[in-house]
Amino acid sequence: RRGQTELPALPSFPTPGALDDPDAALIHMEGDVLRLADAGIRPVFLLDDFHAPGAFGQLTKDQTSRLGSWKDTCAFILATERRLEEVNPEAKGSPLFKQVPRTAFGDLPEDEALAFVRSPLPPGYQFPDDDVRCLYELAGGFPYLLLLAGRGLWDLRRRAGLLEAGSRSLSSQR
Repeated sequence: RRGQTELPALPSFPTPGALDDPDAALIHMEGDVLRLADAGIRPVFLLDDFHAPGAFGQLTKDQTSRLGSWKDTCAFILATERRLEEVNPEAKGSPLFKQVPRTAFGDLPEDEALAFVRSPLPPGYQFPDDDVRCLYELAGGFPYLLLLAGRGLWDLRRRAGLLEAGSRSLSSQR
């Protein structure tokens, strides 16, 4: 599409199991991160699985250093509803956690939240107002929940064959 950066060619995905070793996975990812950065694209890693035992305690010092070296080429976003140390007390001592700047996101006003849900849609696609307002009522203005809800709405509309159905809302399909 006009005005968008051309994606660089990325290598094919490795065979299943080839990246079970965390060091091999980071080396593989680093190449892709650098190719994207060279193309003018700043990758964003959304980290949201904090309930697993040792979710942050599993990285070695070298692995944490490797991830930390990417800070000029990508962004790490930790998405939690509560402070990370409340969700997973072991994470508080994580070197990676200590490197990530903490920024609290407040709720988006309704008009910005509705625009946020619609912003990733490709040209020619549109979510009906009723569906988007329902997402806002359920998720409030919390950006991460809106992101998840928007993805869920896209998937539901795709499965129901309603992606290109104009402005018919899911609630009208009952």
